[in-house]
Amino acid sequence: MSPDFTCYLDIDQQKGLFTIRDTFTQRVKCEIPQWLMNINEISEAVHRFRWVDNRTIKVINNEGFERVFDIETMSENCFNAVPLFQYPKGYHYYFDKPILQLQNVGDRLLRKY
Repeated sequence: MSPDFTCYLDIDQQKGLFTIRDTFTQRVKCEIPQWLMNINEISEAVHRFRWVDNRTIKVINNEGFERVFDIETMSENCFNAVPLFQYPKGYHYYFDKPILQLQNVGDRLLRKY
């Protein structure tokens, strides 16, 4: 759900794509390309998805590139290569990062990169 609960992430099984729908009208606002979020890896794709604000989403693709999109125009605003992309399966990249020990300074600095 978007921060103001007006949109949500859904799956269009017929087209094989993730979509963003309006909560009240069920109208598709945008379709997310399969190269960005693969429907064959649903749980992994969802764990790399995040709402930035009501119009903007952030997605990390399979290669480890984080891309920020405006859902009204589906235009890419910016992108970033994500360091330390190798996380265990089932972890949400943005919310479930593994805890690092305080004395593990090198890894903590790499994460802040």
